[in-house]
Amino acid sequence: MSDSRQVSVAVVSHTFATGPAHELVEFLRKRVSRIDFIAHPFDYAKDIRTSHEKFVGGHRVTFKRAPAWKFPGVMIFAKDLFYSIIWLAGEKRRFDFYVGADGINCLAGLFLRRLGVVKQVVFYTIDYTPTRFRNPVLNHMYRILDRYCVQNSDLTWNLSPRMSQARRYLTTKSNGREITVPIGVWVDRIKPRSLEGIDRHALAFIGHLRRGHGIELVIRALPRIVSRVPEARLVVIGSGPIEEDLKRLAKELNVNHKIDFVGFIRNHEDAEKILASCSIGLAPYEPLHDSFSFYTDPGKPKLYLACGLPTIITAVPWIAEIISQRSMGTVVRYDEEQLVEAAVRLLLDNELYMSYRKNALDYASELDWSRIFESALLELSIRGEDQPKAIIE
Repeated sequence: MSDSRQVSVAVVSHTFATGPAHELVEFLRKRVSRIDFIAHPFDYAKDIRTSHEKFVGGHRVTFKRAPAWKFPGVMIFAKDLFYSIIWLAGEKRRFDFYVGADGINCLAGLFLRRLGVVKQVVFYTIDYTPTRFRNPVLNHMYRILDRYCVQNSDLTWNLSPRMSQARRYLTTKSNGREITVPIGVWVDRIKPRSLEGIDRHALAFIGHLRRGHGIELVIRALPRIVSRVPEARLVVIGSGPIEEDLKRLAKELNVNHKIDFVGFIRNHEDAEKILASCSIGLAPYEPLHDSFSFYTDPGKPKLYLACGLPTIITAVPWIAEIISQRSMGTVVRYDEEQLVEAAVRLLLDNELYMSYRKNALDYASELDWSRIFESALLELSIRGEDQPKAIIE
């Protein structure tokens, strides 16, 4: 870090649980003099109050929340834009760089740069997809905002190369500076177990329980998996809008006694410990049109791999290509028969399982958040009064 004691950063993101913005704050808070983190919860979160945390010297010194305002439709984004600008401008200091995760938050940073509150703006594209809204007018506005942010930010961070490819397909205009900054994991924090310390018959699924993530397919396949591997069981970590539907489905199929619905776990370390005790990770994303999972970089498969879990995944996210190339799991179609065959094979074939597990653990070092953010920040410079200076030397 180049004179990190003098570097101040603002990070603004929409949030549900934890995500890349939280990991960036965790990475930077002990490496820079100050971080201001503004989190705007999505409207479906239990607590919808926008929050502002301030870290100095790695320690949180202030924390405040806005009232729980309820606004219709796109008005909620206007509220978020307002708080980002007012709170940071009110700090009466200049931030060396600002990271805005998504278009609205990036737009706030660009306005603050015009006001002289921030020097440089990073557009952190976490969930880009060409068709974000079914309403064509809203979707057109979304694309205009995205293009404006890419062209006017100092640097755009994309979770996957498919994001920049999609933008080039949609427009021939220059899209500014874009680099790939994939999802990572805290490798030093995750403690993979020895083979003797895992449940060799435990399949694991972690994530938001909603349509498109494939958890319904997993539960429908489970009776056939259990019929061939009676000791098999499923661990489900997470909650979401279809949780009760899934429990009813499990009961209808008479496999509810084979499924442990753990629920949402706020502490990531606790979730990682549970995953590390399992045998196989499941990520059968449904191949939906303009799926977020196709354009972004879901964290679930990488978490599995870092925990030492060979992964069964559909060919939806780009990480599926790497899992196949490096023999760390099995890529299947969104098909119950293929899922059953892949799971049974990994549950019974110890030689194949150990080979995939070793490859997954070898790959894990490349997934470390510190390594990913250090590389990304090398692409950014902080402009001082006389000349640019690197954030990381």
